[in-house]
Amino acid sequence: MRSLVSTGVAVAVAGLALSLIPSPAYAANSGTDSVMCYKYGPSPYINFSWSTGWTSTKVYYNSHCTFSKKVAFKFYNDGSTPFYKCRTIPAMTKSYVKFDFRNEILDINTNTAAC
Repeated sequence: MRSLVSTGVAVAVAGLALSLIPSPAYAANSGTDSVMCYKYGPSPYINFSWSTGWTSTKVYYNSHCTFSKKVAFKFYNDGSTPFYKCRTIPAMTKSYVKFDFRNEILDINTNTAAC
């Protein structure tokens, strides 16, 4: 009985020690955004949702536009100036875009001048 109690205490102490180890300074980032197909008036949208993984960022989209639309993805750059990546989203499709880096997405818009 005594060895069972000491084994249980050892397991509890090991579990407590593991819980005190700091985790990596990485928090998974996810979010949603949408972009209008037309600038003015009632307009269908392209809806986006994303999730940042350990090595890449995958952005899912659902386009309700009747034409392809170029959009800019604005990424966080560790405190310095953000950077942009542009992609053309096909008309009336549902798919995803994969970026081979894991920077946090700050915004998705149609201002493609920064790309």
